[in-house]
This record gives sequence, structure tokens and C-alpha cells, in this order.
Amino acid sequence: MDTLTHKPASAQSLLELYPRLGIPHFQRGLVWNEDATGLLLESLYFGTPCGNIILWKPLAPEIHGEPIQGQTQCELLLVDGQQRVRMLHAARADVEDPAGKIWCLDLTVEPNCSPLLRDPARRSLFIFAEHPKRTKNARYKQNLIPLTELAEYPIAELKARYDIQGKSGVSAGEIVEAVAAVANVVKVMWARPLFNIIQLNEQKGQLRDKTYGIDYIVSLYNRINSAGRKVEQQEIAYATIVHLYPETTACLKNFFKDVHPQKGVERDTLLRREKERNFGFKLYLRTLVQVCNYHFGRSQGTQMFSFDILKSSDFSGQITQNREYAGMFFKWTHMILVFVHEVLCDSLFCDDLRMLPDIDCLIPALQLLIRYPRLIDTRYKQIIAYLILRTAIDPERTQESTLKLVRYIERTHDAGSCIKGLPTQFGAWSEDKGNRFRNALASANTMNDRYVLLLYWLARRTGAKDFSYANLSSNKPLSHRAGKEMVLSTEVVPEKQHIAPAADLSRDIYGGDSRITTSRHPINNIGNLTYISRELNHFESGLGPQWIDPTKETDPAVLAGHFLQGEALDLYEKLRSRALSKADKDLFEQQYCKARRELIQAGFEAWMDELQKGLDVVDERIKPKKKLIVPDTADKIRWLDYPNRIEDALLMMLGGQMLKLMSEKAKKNKPGDIIFQLQDSGSKSKANIFMFRVPRRIEIEHRDGHGVLAKLESIMEQAGIEKQPNQARPWVLPCGPDEESLTAGILEVFYLNRL
Repeated sequence: MDTLTHKPASAQSLLELYPRLGIPHFQRGLVWNEDATGLLLESLYFGTPCGNIILWKPLAPEIHGEPIQGQTQCELLLVDGQQRVRMLHAARADVEDPAGKIWCLDLTVEPNCSPLLRDPARRSLFIFAEHPKRTKNARYKQNLIPLTELAEYPIAELKARYDIQGKSGVSAGEIVEAVAAVANVVKVMWARPLFNIIQLNEQKGQLRDKTYGIDYIVSLYNRINSAGRKVEQQEIAYATIVHLYPETTACLKNFFKDVHPQKGVERDTLLRREKERNFGFKLYLRTLVQVCNYHFGRSQGTQMFSFDILKSSDFSGQITQNREYAGMFFKWTHMILVFVHEVLCDSLFCDDLRMLPDIDCLIPALQLLIRYPRLIDTRYKQIIAYLILRTAIDPERTQESTLKLVRYIERTHDAGSCIKGLPTQFGAWSEDKGNRFRNALASANTMNDRYVLLLYWLARRTGAKDFSYANLSSNKPLSHRAGKEMVLSTEVVPEKQHIAPAADLSRDIYGGDSRITTSRHPINNIGNLTYISRELNHFESGLGPQWIDPTKETDPAVLAGHFLQGEALDLYEKLRSRALSKADKDLFEQQYCKARRELIQAGFEAWMDELQKGLDVVDERIKPKKKLIVPDTADKIRWLDYPNRIEDALLMMLGGQMLKLMSEKAKKNKPGDIIFQLQDSGSKSKANIFMFRVPRRIEIEHRDGHGVLAKLESIMEQAGIEKQPNQARPWVLPCGPDEESLTAGILEVFYLNRL
């Protein structure tokens, strides 16, 4: 069998291949939308070439892929063309999907039928719509015919089955003739050879570019999809990781079971192109890379937003040769993200991921947990909550400030001191910063502004619930009306609501522009927004464009939960009670919204203060996680297991560039677990020091007694350390628990004197 074959193919021949097709594990999920599918069908209809379909026939397809959706076995794996083939299969389905929709041809858009029929209400030749025979939507009843029926039913029967409305003066015969022509084109379009199938057959052999093994195929896939924006970088990264570690998909499924139990674990669900903030595969992969960067000793400051590590030979070599390392990386990624998700839900009241503004606010917290995984503990949730909230709220946050915080975390040597230093890294919440926050809230004029999303967190923290159902008229059948007002949570499908109705404000103050609710406008300022249940927000059965009557609230906590109290409440009542005009613009923007923003700001600031008070809960020494692949010098010092104070003194000296690790070449046969050069930047003199783990001690090599060694000798003599005569290493510092104060004191004094 040839290793490579190619032949022209029609849509019909591709569909005949369908039961034999599978999806490689490294492939992305189904990402095409209805518009893309409609354009593909148009290409078939008008005879436009539809490109290459690349199939791979591996020696063991069951190892490298899985059957395409709905099938039970596979022989050929789709390397390129998955979206087209699967959409063609969906378009030919002769039954509706679970929502009752089916692919239809709109006769009013078809060039030959259009002059004969009533003006189109739609603009696409092919649309995915409710079945025209069963829909209650008048828009889809006329001039639509299911695609499958056009090729199967006689024309006269089609005319009888479907409501085809011609223009005045057009005869039934003309319409039948035109529809018959359309039906013929539809029959032909499935048979036209508009595709080119390229099949790569794996062979046993040594030539990588001729045998079409998995390495070549993954490289080909990434090469094909690196041009343009057809495939996102996370999807290319996924292909690479799956190739190196086939258990990737299983790990992703386990993650989804813990974070998204309601979504299921079908392949398309796992790989859906959702925003990173939705805790899907994008965030999972980015966090995995963040974990890998740490354990490979790569700078998080420069590599944080890059997938470059996946392209390195070091990475592929380590993952291939040490599969347990890969398993650990996936395990830690899972643990960290699940914990962060728990913090968001439990401690930050963000139980609905639609209200997470971005993932940048999570990055410092992720890095803290990567470096100190022992913080993944219920006792420390408040610490992570503080770090996330403080990062999210910071009005001066930039990508650079986020990376600066990450670099600070990377420089610390124990979790307790790292956490205590976080407020300093952020800077005091000064009057100036408070003013910047105030200005940020004043300019929060869109429905998806990050502070508007964070308002949901704050409202839930205050225990916000629906406004009194007494505001509803008796003829509005709210399903929960007989019960208690619903408390704000993801279960009630929270939605944003304009407290002062947008319709009234738009009409009476701003001149009636209906688009303002979907754009940047003072009506959408955070000072006029809150969250209520979808049911209460419903236009017909809920509040709709109705004002809230505060007098109907029997519980003052309800209004307080929506930051509608004091001056803000008085100003709201003033707006509600008058006939609004353009003259009330200042009353709305500069008084009511401002007063309510002040309450919101005070709520956020009080919350931050409360969380900051919980930063002292770490009462044990938690060391950084040792880098698994490329341990750094600090890792090696911690490995010695010296008492804490001695370890801290050595790390301090390392940070002050007083210690330089001796090269492996220079060591030769010199005994010592770790050998450093002790350096004096002033005199440029050096002395070798030898560190031992068992028994714990430091030995210092004899030199001429000048420079750096002379300083150290003087300090040791003052401390009562005796020099051992006639020894190559006459100075010995014991490093056991009993000698902690003595040895650490010597090193600390030496460090301070050197400075």
C-alpha cells in the first residue's frame, strides 16, 4: 500500500466514509458554528471547491484516536477536515436535534426563487431553524424547506407540505418550476467532487518523513494549523501534550467532573472554545504550562503567557522518559485549579463563572499555590481569597504589575513571610489609591465592566436577594411568587438589572436611544446596576422596566444588600417620584449613582480589610516545592535540611550574591554535598565552603587569611569557634539543632558586616 494517496471526493463519498472515521486524541473539539456550516453548504450549492481532507491510517488507530461521534469503531483518523465532515453529517440528518431544529434552505434567498417570492426576512441561503412544519414561530413557517426533503420528495408534494408564498401575480406553476430547479441543484451538490482526500498510511520503517508515524502527524497537524487563526494556540498546545502524554484527555475529564459536574465529559464539551475564565481546557492548559515552567526552572516573568516550553526538546524528553513527572504535573494542576475554584465559590461568593472578570486576577494565586502547594488547605482559603480579590480590584493593575507580583512570590523562601509581605507588594490602600478606585467605579459604564462583574461577588457577600415580590402586579405569574424571595446565587440564574429603569432614563433624560443598554453609557454605570433572579428580571412576568417601590420592603437588609440605603435611597425615591426630563441628568449621574457607588466602594474596602486580617494564619514553616526537573540553588540549600535559621542565613547570603555554586568541573573529587565559593565583592577574594547533609556541617577551606576569609575568621574567633591546625579545612561550623543559634549568628554577622 502506498504511504500517500489522494483522490477527488464529493460530500456524498465523505459521508459514506463516515462510519470508518475517527478523531485523533490530539485534535481540537467541534468549534464550527451555524454560520460556518451555512457557508460550507453554500459552497456545495454553488460548486465552490472545498479544500483538502487529510486522513491518517495508523497501524493501531485505537491507540491514537476514538470513533467519530455516533460511531463505534474507526479505521481512518481525521487530521484536517473534522469540522467540515461532521457538519456535513449533521446537515444531512433527517431528524431534528433536541431543540427541534433542522437544516433548511431559504427559498427567498435562492437567486432563482427570490424574484418570485415575498421579500426575505432572513439573509442566509441555509439556516438552522425550527422545523417549518412544527414551529410556532411565524418567521420560520414560510418559504423554508428542510434540506434533506428537497432531495427526496417530489416537487408537487413539497409544494403541498410547505407554505411557499409567492409575490402577487406569480403563478403556482412558476413557483413549482423554480423549486424543482432548486431541488435538482441540491441533488447534484452532494455528488460534486469538490473535496480532495489525502490519505497518509503509516508504515513500519525508519524514515520519519516517509512512514507517517504519530510524531510526523502531530507535527503536520500543528504546521497546518499554525497559519492564520484557524486553531488557537491552546489547541495546538493540546495536540502536543496529548501526543506526549496520551492520558491528557482522561485528566481533563477528571477535572471537569470536579469543577463542572453538570456539563458532562464528552470530547466536544471538554474542548469547547470557551473563555479561559470559564475554567475549561484553556485555563487548564495555561495552568499546566505555568506548573511546568516552575518545575523546569523557567522564569515565570517572561514565560507566563507563552506555550514555548511545549516546543522544547527538554520538555518532550523529560515527559517521554519520566512519565511519572507528567502525572505529577497534571495532578498538581488539578489540585490547584479545583482549590482556586472552591475559593471563588466559597470565600469570594463567585459561584457563577460568568462573573469572573478575567484569569489575570488568578495568576498570582496560582503561582503561590504552585510554589507552596501545602497552602491547598481549607485553613488557608482566606489567604488565596485575599490575593485574588486584591488583584482583581486593584485600579492600577496591569500585566506588568501582575508579573511583578509573580516574581515577588518566586523570590520568597517560605510561605508565611511571603504572605505577610503581600500587602506591601500591593502598596497601602492610600487616599490616592482610594481616589483611583473611586474614578474606576465612576467610569464603569458597561454591563461587562470588571467592577460590575465583581459587584455580584459583593452582593452575594451581603446576602442580597430579590426585591419584594410585592412589587409585582397580581397578574404576573412569577413561579416563586407564593414563596420567599430568592437569594442571589447561580441557581436562580442571576441577571443584571437597572435599578432606575433604562427605558425611562433613555426616553426622558437621554433622548430615546435604544442602543444605550448595549454600549458604554451612564445608564449602565455600576451605580445603577444590581443583580436579581432571571425570573424577577423577566420583561413580561417579572419586573421588566418597572421601578422598585422601597416602601414594600419589610426587611431593611434587602435594600442594604443592593446598596440602596441612606442618601442613595433618598435620591432614588426622588428620581422615582418625579416626571423625568433632560434637566435630571445631574440628579441621576452625579448624585444618585455617585451616592450608591460610595456604598459599593465602602463594601469592597471593608471586605479587603477583613480578608487582610486573616493573613497571619500560617503558623508553620512551609517551604517552596522543590523544582522537579531543574532544581535551583536555593532548592539545593533547602535539601540540606539545616535548621531554619541557618537555612535562612544561607539563603540570605545567596540572595546577596555572596555564594556562588561551584561548577561540576571545578569540584573534581572534592568531597561535599554542595560546594560554594564565598565571595567578597570588595576585595574580590574567595574561599571555598563545603556543605554536608550527614552529619550536618559546613567546612571552610584554608586560604591565605586575607579578604573574605579574614573577615569570617575574625567573626568565628569572636564566637569561640576553634581553628583546627594542620587541616585543609580548618574551620568547621556544626549545623545541627543544638548549634542553630551559634552558626546562624556567625553567618548573619558576616552577611551584615559585608554589607
